[in-house]
Amino acid sequence: PGDVVAPAEIMRLLPATRRAARSLTITDARYGAAPSPADATAAIQRALDDAAKMAAPTSPVDVLVPAGTFDYSAVLRVGADVRLRRFPEDSGGTLHAKNPSAAAIHLAGDRSGALFLTLDFGATAREATPQASGIWIGADASGAFVHDTVVVGNDVATSASAHVFGAAEEGGMWAFNFAHDGYADTFHHTGGSRFCQVVANRAQTAANRGDDLYAFVSYQADGDVVNHCSCIGNFGRDGAARGISVVGGGSILVDHNDVDRTQWAGVYLAQEGSYQTYGVFDVTVSRNTIRHANLGGSHDGLFAYADAPGESHDST
Repeated sequence: PGDVVAPAEIMRLLPATRRAARSLTITDARYGAAPSPADATAAIQRALDDAAKMAAPTSPVDVLVPAGTFDYSAVLRVGADVRLRRFPEDSGGTLHAKNPSAAAIHLAGDRSGALFLTLDFGATAREATPQASGIWIGADASGAFVHDTVVVGNDVATSASAHVFGAAEEGGMWAFNFAHDGYADTFHHTGGSRFCQVVANRAQTAANRGDDLYAFVSYQADGDVVNHCSCIGNFGRDGAARGISVVGGGSILVDHNDVDRTQWAGVYLAQEGSYQTYGVFDVTVSRNTIRHANLGGSHDGLFAYADAPGESHDST
C-alpha cells in the first residue's frame, strides 16, 4: 500500500489496460480539440462518440489525450468498449473541468474505461450528484448495471463529489489510482454494485475537507446491498471522516489496507437508521494497518454497530 507504480508496470500487471489496436486522438483534424483556454468539450465528445461506433466487445477503441491541458465544461460520456486514455501514459495531457458541477468522466457502457488520466476539477465546495464526481461509473436514469469497467492509473484531483463513484456497477476494476484533495468520498460504491475490486489505490483529503476514503454504501431504496466486493492493498491518509466504511453490505473483503490520520473510525461497519441503509453481513476485515484514527470523533480504530439490530430489510 502506498507504492507509486509506473504505467508500464501497471500495463504489465493488468493486460486489460494495454493499448488497444485501434485509437483516435482528440486533436486529430476531425475533432480539433484545442488546448486551454479553448473549450474542448465538443471535440472530445465527438471523438468518444465516433469510437463507440467503431468499438466491439472484443475490439476496444482508445480515445487518446495527448500532451497539453484541455478544458471542458460538461459531463463526458464514454460508451461501451471505449477507453478514454492519457497518451503517452506517463507524459500525456490533463483534462481540466471548467464547471465542477457537471464534470464527471461518465463510464456509461459495458467494458468502458478511464486509463492513466490526469483530471483536475478545481472544485471549491461539496456537491452530491454523480455529475459532479470525478469518474462516474453507471448507467443513466435507467439504473441498468454497467459491467466490467476499468478505472486504472488515474490522478483525480479536487472533485466536488466523490472522486470515483460507482452505482450499479458489476465486475469493475479500480486499481492504482490516486484520488486527492476533493470534497467528498474518494472511492465510493453504491446502488447494489457487485463483484467489484478496489485494489492498490491511494487516497488523501484533509481533516476539514472530504469524507470517507473508501466506501461501500447500501441504501434500502436501492433494492439490494453492495456485495461480493474487495478492498485490498489500498492506502489512505488524512480523511475527514472514516478510512474504510461498509454502511450496509455483504460478502466484502477488507484486507491489507493502510489507513492513517482519520477524523473518525479507521474501519467502520454500520447500519444507519437516519440514512435508511441495510445492515452488514459476511464482511471480513483482516491484516489492515490503522493508525491515528478518530482524531476528531467518537468512534475507534475499528467501529461496528447497528442503529436497529433487531430489524430486517428485504432485498430483491
